Amino acid sequence: MTGIQLIVTTVLLLGSTSMAAAECGWGLWTKTVRGRGPITWEVQNGYAEQPACTERREAVLKARAASWSSQLGDQQVKLVEEDNMLRLFFANDVWAIYYVCLPDTLDPRNKREP
Repeated sequence: MTGIQLIVTTVLLLGSTSMAAAECGWGLWTKTVRGRGPITWEVQNGYAEQPACTERREAVLKARAASWSSQLGDQQVKLVEEDNMLRLFFANDVWAIYYVCLPDTLDPRNKREP
């Protein structure tokens, strides 16, 4: 493959990837970090557009914070809205639950965590 062919192929691939990402759906995921335990990812729901996913993420985050607070007490739950995260304090453990909107072309379970 010549240099020009490589450049043209790269440009075409990048262009098609960008268009696919713009047209894809979105998934609301939770990433749960349980103390020193394994990190788990779970898809919560799917949405046609990113704004719908983001709007739902904010509502779910606040609802889950209220639910956990009623179960554990307000002092045991911290809502960190700028990180889209809940921090839960148990007797011997701390959990962090992140709420993330990702394009449906991405599956975070396939990534290795450090």
